[in-house]
Amino acid sequence: MPRIRQKADTYRNEDFRRDVLARLALLGIQQHDLAEHLGVCDGTVSIMLRNPEKIQVERLRKMIDFLGLEPTSILRLCGYEPKQIKEYLQK
Repeated sequence: MPRIRQKADTYRNEDFRRDVLARLALLGIQQHDLAEHLGVCDGTVSIMLRNPEKIQVERLRKMIDFLGLEPTSILRLCGYEPKQIKEYLQK
């Protein structure tokens, strides 16, 4: 089903959440482990994943480092379209 342009922010947030949860599963760790690494409670991680646009930059950096998130996940969260990312990577 095609995505609706007006819901782009919602889709970006869902994609980022899905990417983080997939990475947690791949690494065999839980949200609790991520919370401990970030120095926050488990509930804060849940809130961050529901509203990733509100994650503080320093926490986002720690998440990227701890989980080894793909750069494309972060670029999509920042508003870059997959087509733009692909064109840039081909340069």
